[in-house]
Amino acid sequence: MSAFPTDILIARSGGRDALAHAAYRAKVTLAKTVLKRIADRDPTASLSMQPEEIQALEEALHLIELRCLDLAAAWRKDMRHALGVEFRDYCSLAFDIRRVLPLADEEEERVKNAIRLAAVGVLGDRSADIRRYLSENSWPVPELDTRVAGWPKTVLFQVADAFLRVVRKKSWDDLRQVAGAIAGLRQNQHLYEQDYLQQENGLRQVAAIELVAFYQLAKAVEMLGTFIGKGTPRTALDDVDFHFSRAIKAADSAGIIELALLLRWMSMAARVLIRSTIWHQLAAYNSKMTDFKRVLTDELQTRPLFELLPPQRDAIQEVMHVGNRAVVVEMPTSSGKTLLAEFRIIQTKVNVADAWIAYIVPTRALVNQVTVRLRRDLGPLGLKVEQATPAYELDVLEEELLAASDSFDVLVTTPEKLDLLIRSGAANQGGRPLGLVVMDEAHNLRDGERGLRSELVLATINHESPDTHFLLLTPFVPNAAELATWLDDERSQSVTPSLAVNWQPNEQMIALAYPKGRGKVWGLEMKPLHINRQQRVPIVFDERVTIDHERNRDATVTQAKSSRLSVAALVAEVLATRGSSIVLAYSPADCWNLADKLAHILPEKQSDKLALVREFVKAEYGADFALCDLLAKGLGVHHAGISPEVRALLEWLTEEGEIVALVATTTLAQGVNFPISNVILSTHLKAMRKSGNYTKEKLRPDEFWNIAGRAGRLFQDTLGLVIFASQHPDDPSLEDYVNEKVVELASALEQMIADTVERGWELDLRRLMRNDAKWSSFVQYLAHSYRKIDNHSQFLADTEKVLKRTYVYHRLSKHQPELAEQLIESARLYAEQLKNLPSGVLTLVDGTGFSPESIMGLLSQKASFSLQAEEWSPSRLFQSDGQGLKSLIGALLTVPELSMPTFGGGDGKTLASMLEMWVSGKTLREIADCYFAETADVQKRLTECCRMIYQTLTHQGAWGVGALQVMSKIADADLSAHDKAAIRAVPSMIYYGVPTLEAVIMRSLGVPRSISVAMGERFIQEAPAAATPRIQRARAWLEQSSAVTWQQVAKDANLAMDGTRMRAVWGIITGSRSGLS
Repeated sequence: MSAFPTDILIARSGGRDALAHAAYRAKVTLAKTVLKRIADRDPTASLSMQPEEIQALEEALHLIELRCLDLAAAWRKDMRHALGVEFRDYCSLAFDIRRVLPLADEEEERVKNAIRLAAVGVLGDRSADIRRYLSENSWPVPELDTRVAGWPKTVLFQVADAFLRVVRKKSWDDLRQVAGAIAGLRQNQHLYEQDYLQQENGLRQVAAIELVAFYQLAKAVEMLGTFIGKGTPRTALDDVDFHFSRAIKAADSAGIIELALLLRWMSMAARVLIRSTIWHQLAAYNSKMTDFKRVLTDELQTRPLFELLPPQRDAIQEVMHVGNRAVVVEMPTSSGKTLLAEFRIIQTKVNVADAWIAYIVPTRALVNQVTVRLRRDLGPLGLKVEQATPAYELDVLEEELLAASDSFDVLVTTPEKLDLLIRSGAANQGGRPLGLVVMDEAHNLRDGERGLRSELVLATINHESPDTHFLLLTPFVPNAAELATWLDDERSQSVTPSLAVNWQPNEQMIALAYPKGRGKVWGLEMKPLHINRQQRVPIVFDERVTIDHERNRDATVTQAKSSRLSVAALVAEVLATRGSSIVLAYSPADCWNLADKLAHILPEKQSDKLALVREFVKAEYGADFALCDLLAKGLGVHHAGISPEVRALLEWLTEEGEIVALVATTTLAQGVNFPISNVILSTHLKAMRKSGNYTKEKLRPDEFWNIAGRAGRLFQDTLGLVIFASQHPDDPSLEDYVNEKVVELASALEQMIADTVERGWELDLRRLMRNDAKWSSFVQYLAHSYRKIDNHSQFLADTEKVLKRTYVYHRLSKHQPELAEQLIESARLYAEQLKNLPSGVLTLVDGTGFSPESIMGLLSQKASFSLQAEEWSPSRLFQSDGQGLKSLIGALLTVPELSMPTFGGGDGKTLASMLEMWVSGKTLREIADCYFAETADVQKRLTECCRMIYQTLTHQGAWGVGALQVMSKIADADLSAHDKAAIRAVPSMIYYGVPTLEAVIMRSLGVPRSISVAMGERFIQEAPAAATPRIQRARAWLEQSSAVTWQQVAKDANLAMDGTRMRAVWGIITGSRSGLS
C-alpha cells in the first residue's frame, strides 16, 4: 500500500527523476531565452515553445504540485524532516516549470498563476529567484475599474497585488502599498459589497462566503506585510495562520475548490515568509539584536533587509550558539556570510561588554570595503569600527588608538598586521580581552606566505587567549570540520548549511565562446561546458547557441579569433546590454590591450558618476592617461598598475551599474567582493611571484569558483554567465579544467614540508631559512613561543605542545605522523640556535616581522644605517640631497622577507630618491616621467611606476623603515612629544606618500593624496584638542566638514580638481554619506 496517493502516479510517469528532468528542461528553456535575448539584442525576446513541450511540462507540473499537497501535512509538522525536505524540493521543481510556461490568455488566470508561482518559489526556498522574477517581468496584476470588473474580482486582484508585493519586498514602497491596498478595500467595501450581493440572487450565500474568504485573506496578508516590515505583532505566525484557516474554511464550506487550493498555497507560503524574517529568526536574542534588526529594516535604507537567505537561516543557530568556540561556516559566494559575522559580533559585545573583535580580511581593498560595511551596519548601535593599515608596522596613530580603553569595538585588518599587533603586545595595551576573531575568505589559509601567517596568528591567539572565539568564513572548505577541531576539538562546529548545498543566488552557465563564420561574415557561438558536480550544478545542454548573429563586419573571422584577448573583447561587447562584466586577463599589459580592443567597438556612455571618476583620474594621472578615454566608454581597468583609490572608484562604478566591463588581472580579481552579471575569461592563468620572478600558474579550482560565483547579481540576474573566450569551437583542456575538484584545505606549511622532503632535503630549519625566506613566518612563530616560555629546557619539553597549536601539525599528526615527528625534531634543533641569540633579538623579531636571521644580519651592519634621532625627522630624512634614507634603503635590500628590487642599481639610492619624490607629494606622472622615462608609452610608464610604488615601496618600504625604527629604539629617544610623533609617522608617510603627520591622519581616513596635506593643516586649525584619539577626532571633523571647506582648501592648494568634487570622491572611497551629499 502506497504511503501517498501520488506515489503510483509518479511511478507511472517515470519516477521522481523524470519529473526532475522536466524541471531541468524548463531551466534549459530559461537559459536559452536569456541567450536569445542576447543574440537578438532585445531584452523582451522570447523563445517559442512547441505545444507538445508545453503539454509535457504542464503534466509534470500537475504531478509535482499534487505531490506537494500530499506532503504538505508532513511539512507543516516538521520542515526539516525528510518528508518536509522532499516537499521543499518538489516546490522548487514546480517553480522551475511555472516560470517558463506561457502566460495565460485570461487575466484572472494570469493573476492566480502568479500567486501559485510566488508560493512555490517561497516554499521551494527560491525567494531570491521569485523576488527577481517579480522585479524584472511585467507586474502580473493589472489595475481594475471595480464598476466594470465587479467587487469580488477587485478584492482578489488587490489582495493578490498585496501578497505579491510582500513576496517581492523590493523596498519599503512595496510594503507601504500593501497597507494602502488593504485600507483601500475597507474604504470601498460599503460602496460595492451590498450591490454585488443583491445581484447574485440564488447564489447570494455562496457569494457572501466567498467574500468572507477574501476578507480573511486580506487581513492575513495585511498582518503579514506589517510583521515583515516592523516585526509586530510577535504572535504573527499564529495570527496569520488563524485568518488563513478561516479563509480556507469559508472556501471549503462554499465548495469553491480552486480558491480553497489557492489559499492553502498562500497559507503555507506565508508561514515561510514569516519564518524567514530577521524578526523571527533572531527573536530569542537580546535588545541590542532588536536594535540591529531595526537598523537593517530602516525605511531610510536603500536596500532594507527583511529576511535571511536560505543558507543564512540554516546556519544562524550554529553560528550564534555560545557553546561553539570555533565555528567554520562554508557557504556559497554571495550568500550573506558577512551578515552572520555581524550577528556574532553583536552577540560577543553583549556577552563581554569590554571585549574587542578582530576582523581579518586578506587584502587592503577588502579592509576598506569591510570597514565601510561594518560602520554602516554596526555604527547605529554605538559600536565603533576602526581599521589598522595593512602596512606591517605600527604607527603612532594606531598605537594611540590601541592604547585607549574604549576607542574601538571592531578592528578590521590583514593577517600580517594582526600578527604584528598580537606578537608585539600592542593589541593588549588597552587591557581589554579579544572576544572574537572573524576570518573572512578562510580558504586563503592554503596560500603561501599569507596563508601561513594567517594560520600562525590564529595559533598564537588560540594559545594566548583561550577565551577568544573564532568564526571562519569561506565558500569552499571540503574539510571544514577538521579546520574547526584544530582550533577547539571539543567546542567547535563546522557549518555547511543543508540549504546551501544546492542554493545559489541565481542560475549559472559555464561555457566557451568563439567566432564562427567565413571571411567577413561571422558571429559568435557558445558551447555550454559539462560540469561534473553534485552541488550547485550550472545549466548545461548539448547544443551550440548563437549569442551574436552572423553579419557582415569590417574584420575577418581569422582576425577576430587571432587571440583570446580579441575574442574576450567581442564577448564583452555582446554582453554589454545585460549588466556589468568582469573580464579577466593575465597581466596589466593584457588588460590595457583588451580594454583598447573593447573601446573600439563600444559607444560612448554619458553619466555624472563616470564623469566624476574621469575627472579624478585626469587629475591624478594626466588627461592623456588611457583610463580617461576608457571611462567615457563605460570601461575600467583594474590591476596593480592602478592606484588603490582609483581601483576603489572603479569598483564603486561597477556596483552602481555604470561600468560595462571591468578588465582585471586574474590575481586582483580574486579580491573582488561585489557581484557582476558576467565573468569573461581571456585566460585562467595567474601570475605568481617567486624569487623575484613571475611564473604562470592555473587558478586553483577554489579560486576559479570563487570568481565564477560572483556571476549573477542577487535579486537582479536570472542567469549568471561565466564564459571562456576561445579561438576554437572545442577546447578539451578547458572542460578538464572546470571539472578539477576543490581539494581539502591544507596548511601552506604542509606543502613546503612536502616539497622539502620530495627534494631529498633534511627538514633543517636553520639551513632552510638561510636559503628561502618563505620559512620566515614559521621560525618567527617558534621564536615568539620560545620568548614566551623563556626557558630553553621547558621549550624543548613543550615543543610538541607548541606545534600542536598549528594547523600543519594538526594535519600531519593524523595523516603523516612521521613528518610530524620530523617537524618536532627540527623545531628543537632550531631552538639551539635561538638559545644562543643575543639578548633582545627575540623581542625585535616580534616587533618587526623579521626572522632572527634577518635581525642578526641587520645588526651586523647597524653602523651603516644608524641615524641620530634628529636625522629621523621627516624634513631631513626625505630631503633630496640627504643620505639618511639612502642608507636605510640600502640596508633593507639585504632583508629576505622584503624582497626589495635592485631598481636602478644595487645600492638603493634610486629607490630612496623615488621615495623622496613620493613622500614630498610629487604626482604619479612626475615620478613616472623621472624614473621610467625610457618607456615611451604613457600607459606602460605609469603602470610600471604604480606597480613599483604600490606593490613594493609603500608596503616593503614602510615595513622595512618601521622595523629599522624599532631596532633604533626611536620610541625611547629624548625628543618632544610632537617631534617623536612625527618621526614615528615616517613609515606611514612612506605608505601614504605624504610628508606630515596631519596628512597621514587624512590619508588613513581616505582623503585623496593630492588634498591630504592641505586638509590636514585645516584640521589642526579648526579641530579642538581632546583626549580622544586623533584619528577619531579627525573622522568626526571630516564628516562635519562642508563643501565650502573642501572648496576653499582645494583652491588654496591650487588643485586641478574642484574641492566639492574631491569631497564626493572621498565620500565614495570611505562610504561616507556626508561626502556624497
